[in-house]
Amino acid sequence: MLWDSVKRKLYDTLPESALSLWINPLQCTHDSEEGIKLEGPDRFFCTWVSDKYLPFIKESLILLGKDKVPVSIQVGQAKEDQKLLPQPSDQVEQLRLPEIPTTRPH
Repeated sequence: MLWDSVKRKLYDTLPESALSLWINPLQCTHDSEEGIKLEGPDRFFCTWVSDKYLPFIKESLILLGKDKVPVSIQVGQAKEDQKLLPQPSDQVEQLRLPEIPTTRPH
């Protein structure tokens, strides 16, 4: 797959922290000579990747001889096992602190 080849090039270029935080979470939903479509978890994530890492992705495509392949990054639909926050029905009641005496010992 083309996206896998791009990621291998990025591993040679970007630090491990950037890869694990910004590149690895991207889900590739379409991968062909007609284009690569990537999805991220939210709008901020997608904007950050587009601003900071899309030039590296395009440079990797150039190195692979695929400079005409367009890349799009958009917000994806969270799958059931990828939800970041629990749904209201999944939330557990908040724990309470133990009773603390209101008077101080002398």
